[in-house]
Amino acid sequence: MDSNRPKQAPISPAALSVIIVALLTIATASVYLAYPRFHIDDKELLTNPRFEQGLSGWVIDGQTRHITEHDGTVAITHESQRYNSRLSQDICSQALPKTFWLESELKVTNIVGGNSPWQQAGLLLIAYDAEGNRIGSQDVISIDGSRDWSRYGAMITLSAMHDHIAVRARLLEASGQLALREISLRAAYKQRWSDPIRYTLISAWALTAVVLVTWLLRTYGLSRPIALLGVVATFALAGILVSKSLISSLDASIMHALPADLSHLLSSTLHAALPNYINHANQEISKLGHWLAFFLLSFIAVSLLPKARLLPLMAALVTLACASETLQFLTDERSPHIIDVFVDCVGIVCGMLLALPLRWAITRNQKRSDKPSTADTQV
Repeated sequence: MDSNRPKQAPISPAALSVIIVALLTIATASVYLAYPRFHIDDKELLTNPRFEQGLSGWVIDGQTRHITEHDGTVAITHESQRYNSRLSQDICSQALPKTFWLESELKVTNIVGGNSPWQQAGLLLIAYDAEGNRIGSQDVISIDGSRDWSRYGAMITLSAMHDHIAVRARLLEASGQLALREISLRAAYKQRWSDPIRYTLISAWALTAVVLVTWLLRTYGLSRPIALLGVVATFALAGILVSKSLISSLDASIMHALPADLSHLLSSTLHAALPNYINHANQEISKLGHWLAFFLLSFIAVSLLPKARLLPLMAALVTLACASETLQFLTDERSPHIIDVFVDCVGIVCGMLLALPLRWAITRNQKRSDKPSTADTQV
């Protein structure tokens, strides 16, 4: 009886590898979503954060007519790009940690500036040494155009050498209006268990990667398509380790190198497709990189691996996209974003659709070459 039953095909090494990576991705995301690395203190570090006392406690840098307050709302308004206005507040941070949570409820209206981060509406945290020299900064947002009221926040880690810090809302070399209802700054303390769990997960990911890659290479060998996929995947994953400052510098360099019409088209297209997704100047390049990396992975996999089934192939690429975003939990300067996974998946679908005709042509040619000729059949 049992001998007549059809034998179930054992799960392939590739499918098992995808399952293992998916389980490790779920485990990593679950840990950090349930237990954040930082505890945000309840104590507000700023004076008059909701502007209930007008601009008391805040310092205006620029013409006072450009910065006004009415009913708890501060507006920084420029009629042209010739003006610079800053609203700031200094805090002595010697007894504080080096990580802070900075957030604000703000609105921008018809902001027209340049491509540089300082030529837009922005909110940032600046670190100074004991002599008053600026030694570092990081922004929560630097944008142009128009956006309705919304809250923006970021976990910011500054140099441990800072003597004091400053929160600054600014509108530099840009026209339009930046309106703020609240600016909040609170200290963030790393949880005690954070580093042990982090290094445990890093070790688990590294060990899993070495074991799976070795196993797959021994099973399937190293063909040209596999090697090409490995190179592109390595570049996609290596981007996780790049610091925010380096990424911002690369984004700005690439954006400035593009023709003005092309950069404007890229920016307007992404802002229209994904509103409130891009919160930093020149970040369109980084988001395009997300899409391009998985577009290439999908195109190469679908076109150059014609014998591989499409559904498992797409599942593997989506798992890789989720894993690459989840791994950002393990870094200090990067933070995962669910929309980045969506952008990666759009790249996967676009790559697949473009590669399908090529895959069909390759498969058809292989069938023709495998088909015996008329002379062979006569013999």
